[in-house]
Amino acid sequence: MNNTIDQISVDNIRQICLEMIDKAKSGHPGMALGSAPLLHTLYTKVLNVSPKNPNWVNRDRFILSSGHASSLLYTILHLSKFNLSMQDLKDFRQLGSITPGHPENYITDGVDASTGPLGQGLAYAVGIALAEAYMHNMFPELIDHYTYTLCGDGDIQEGIFYEVLSLAGVLNLNKLIVFYDSNDIQLDGRVDKCYDMDIKKLVEATHWNYIKIEDGNDMDAILKATKKAKKSNKPTLIEVKTIIGYGCKMQGTNKVHGAPIPHEETLELREKLGGSAFVLPQDVYDYYKKNVYDRGNRAYNKWAKIPQNDLFKQFLKNEHKVDFSKIPTFDGSEPMATRNASGMVLKEISKQDPFFIGGAADIASSTKAIVEGGEFNKDNRGGRNILFGVRENAMGSIANAITMYGLKSFASTFFAFSDYMKPSLRLAAISHLPTLFIFSHDSIAVGEDGPTHQPVDQLSMCRSIPNTYVIRPCDANETRLAYEFAYNQTEIPSIIVLTRQSVPLVAPAKVDLNKGAYILSKEEKKLDGILIASGSEVKLAMDAKELLKEKGYDVRVVSMPCFKLFDQQSEEYKESILPKFVARKLAIEMGEANHYFKYVGTFGHVFLIDNFGVSGKASDVIKHFKFTAENIAEEFESLEDYKFLDK
Repeated sequence: MNNTIDQISVDNIRQICLEMIDKAKSGHPGMALGSAPLLHTLYTKVLNVSPKNPNWVNRDRFILSSGHASSLLYTILHLSKFNLSMQDLKDFRQLGSITPGHPENYITDGVDASTGPLGQGLAYAVGIALAEAYMHNMFPELIDHYTYTLCGDGDIQEGIFYEVLSLAGVLNLNKLIVFYDSNDIQLDGRVDKCYDMDIKKLVEATHWNYIKIEDGNDMDAILKATKKAKKSNKPTLIEVKTIIGYGCKMQGTNKVHGAPIPHEETLELREKLGGSAFVLPQDVYDYYKKNVYDRGNRAYNKWAKIPQNDLFKQFLKNEHKVDFSKIPTFDGSEPMATRNASGMVLKEISKQDPFFIGGAADIASSTKAIVEGGEFNKDNRGGRNILFGVRENAMGSIANAITMYGLKSFASTFFAFSDYMKPSLRLAAISHLPTLFIFSHDSIAVGEDGPTHQPVDQLSMCRSIPNTYVIRPCDANETRLAYEFAYNQTEIPSIIVLTRQSVPLVAPAKVDLNKGAYILSKEEKKLDGILIASGSEVKLAMDAKELLKEKGYDVRVVSMPCFKLFDQQSEEYKESILPKFVARKLAIEMGEANHYFKYVGTFGHVFLIDNFGVSGKASDVIKHFKFTAENIAEEFESLEDYKFLDK
């Protein structure tokens, strides 16, 4: 290795990181300085990436799990001739820049994943390694690359680390290499004050290969360890002992973790290095051009000569083709739980799309989230059902990474346990990933399992996430339509919420679910009021309508499977469904349902649940909370009919 130019490169990379943070008056110099030799070695000696072709599917992936060290990644990407200028580095952490405080894959060229919440990047790396294994099995000559990630002590301490560590080990994802920046310091002080795990024993116990580098500045040792890891038949964790804030007066202390070093010290270090602020030597640029840009182009050009079949070309174009007209509609001869309808639709989708892969958190037999293709494991890389085990947090993030790779991915569990998945739900929305989240057991109708398993507040939580479609179908037909909509999304995740209990068919086979809400049952002559519901409560609204008809009320029933879709419609359409002149509007939901209040107006009402449910037979629990047609009819009658609102 050319020690002179490598050291000059690392010294200048460190200085640029300091200047970025100093100019922004914000940032995290500690890890950026400590891990600079590691990232420099990785990009110039190991990674196969092509800045000229940044989305090359067979590139090696690098994920900065410790996203707070973003200044280091941006500097490396700039040197490598990704689409980041020196001005972009100067604009670090500024409004509207492409160098935000933590890496965002949809903003910055060369960033493979949005990271920042610690541990999530590790899960992404596992998901990408899994996707690579699946695709390598399908296209062995065209897909054959490694996945690398850099994490710190904070990532290691998060619970998701243990979930993904054990899963990657049992799946034997041997083309996954994790670098652990082990500097013994975190924001509040020394790591050993709160964490004293023997990392070697831990990773080896979970079927990983372990390598330790004693000096994080030893670039020869870094390269040697990486080459050794690539030859391993297991995933590898390389512990790299570094000094946080290397080269600063406060190095080795928590004071340099997450705040700029004094301005004067930044100037002093620049003076020692020579040159001007935000200037990199030409020989460093030349070195990166030769060893990253040119080397990557050669690798890409060699790969591009490999023949590609039509199926692979379809994958490259992100053309996931499913003809939903070939998926049978439901005739309604027998009531059916929407989770069962979901399972039937999933299998039909998977028959048509070989790039559809996902799984459940040890309850696929209950959520019915099972597709064709068998089980993905260390012996069957062609399987499409991932047995995630009871690892909801990891499952959601791994599914996001698989989606990020270009496959269609889904993750499934009971709706109450979506709480464990909030980070991945949120990151899917932030990162514009059309991951499919499938949650069953959607209300107090779960019954005997009681309050811990009855998702009273989860619908509100999910509906509050921006850039996310939450769809709660009322029956098998709406379930089929929900999948057709969700499957065709390219930038927005979808959450499909399903019943445990059987529900009769109430929706026609063809309705415009894409508008979020529609008139399921129209008034006959005059409009006395409107009942609004989603999920199983739609049938309840229909039953209440019949009782109200006997009492002389002419009522409309609106099925509203997706609030966000309805909100996106024109004012004319929304007025045609829920006209303002109608004062009597009653929304019905077996959970916390405050999102409904904006639809019922000043004089309407929402019949909901404001506690955590009770244990008992589902039918008894439902009656306990008065979700009966008789009570709903009474609630409607109790609403005032404000005549001055007549159209």
